[in-house]
Formats: sequence, structure tokens, C-alpha cells
Amino acid sequence: CAGRCLGPRTTVQKRSVICQHANGSSHRDCDLQNRPASARNCPSELCDVQWRAGPWRACTAACGSGFQSRRVDCVQRSGASRTLTEHHCSWLARPSTWQHCSATSTCGSECRDTTQYCSVVKRLNLCLVDMYKRRCCQSCLLRDTGSP
Repeated sequence: CAGRCLGPRTTVQKRSVICQHANGSSHRDCDLQNRPASARNCPSELCDVQWRAGPWRACTAACGSGFQSRRVDCVQRSGASRTLTEHHCSWLARPSTWQHCSATSTCGSECRDTTQYCSVVKRLNLCLVDMYKRRCCQSCLLRDTGSP
């Protein structure tokens, strides 16, 4: 009893049913009303399963919007909750494995000066150098007012 799961603890058992003579040779004129069933439902512990969703991973965006993912496994409910192949849980709605997310900070809020020398950096036009641009982000973004 190891067919496709139909629900909790229930699967389908199948067998081949052919029309033949008592000696084993093929026969074509069997009575269809007396034909034995070729499938039946049967109990199976392999179908006592559930989806187990792991924790959400960090958002892909440091600021603004991004997405996050998580692992979702098909596991047996009883015993050691061993992981099974996904087809055992195909009769259950699967939890999503990703979602949209928003970072806690807005993209503009990370721009701030981290050294006391930013006015000098700005005055000497050093904002073109990446290292100074990062350390003096706020000052380098300010437009010159045209005053001497």
C-alpha cells in the first residue's frame, strides 16, 4: 500500500487485472460486471504527513523593498518527523517559500557623515573619491550654495 496519498493516512493501492483463461493464455471476452477492482484505498503511515516551514531568511534589501525565502519540507507527523519527497504532501496546500519584504530603514536614511572632517573633504572636492564619498555621504550630497 504505497501509492499516491489521498489524505491523512490514506493512499491508493493498485494492481493489474487482465482477462485470461485458467491456463494463463489471453482471453478477450471476460464479463466486465465480474471484473475485480484494479484500485482501492488503503491505510498508510506514509500519508500521515505535513508541510514544515522553516524561518524566513533575511530580506534581500538593506533598504526599501526586496524579498525573503524559507525552506518548506514534507515531513511525517509521527516519530522522528523524517523528511519525505514532496509528492507525499501533494494533497496538502503548500506554504509559500518566498514573500515580499521591506527593510526597516528607508534608502535615504543611511547617508550620514561618519567623520568630523567632512567640511574639509567637501571644500577640497574629495567627494569624487569613493572612500571620502562614503565617509562624508551627507556633506557630499549637499549642493554648493555658491558662497565663498
